[in-house]
Amino acid sequence: RLKHVSPKVILIEGNFRNVESYLGKHVIPQIDKAFFDLGWSGYQLDVGRGFSFQKDEPLIMTFSRHVSAQTLTAERIINDWEESSIADILYGWGEETFSRQIARAIVTARKHSRITTTAELAEIVKNAVPTFYRRGRIHPATKTFQALRITVNDEMGALKEGLNAAWNALKSGGRLAVLSFHSTED
Repeated sequence: RLKHVSPKVILIEGNFRNVESYLGKHVIPQIDKAFFDLGWSGYQLDVGRGFSFQKDEPLIMTFSRHVSAQTLTAERIINDWEESSIADILYGWGEETFSRQIARAIVTARKHSRITTTAELAEIVKNAVPTFYRRGRIHPATKTFQALRITVNDEMGALKEGLNAAWNALKSGGRLAVLSFHSTED
């Protein structure tokens, strides 16, 4: 639908971190506008990598299609990181009020066996928070999963790099817009 629009519109799906290389690939030295959509679609969540606790899936949470032993995954964070580091990312990237209690519950649970699935983690988080919090409109594990996904994919680092590259490529008078969905992104 945008094929004959002037000026030319190019839609690029990819990691924000790579804006500069995408522009280079299309031989675009400057841009008039850039739009960053930080949201998720259902098909992204439904890839079997543990982005959601709606299904019992492996705790991977990486966008990378090639997962190796060196790839940072949610499972590695949950099972190998120090309690204080887990609490810090839950609080910092998920704005989780109960980050310390959740981190403590994770460390306690992993002493018995490695935590490998979304269902296991969601249950640990649910049981770690006060009962009144479990009755809220969002699942108690929502912020934990958000924080892990942001950490695994270095989303804030990628966003910063992408915004800087887009800003540097903007023509004078150009526009840069960002659609965000939670205050951490804001």
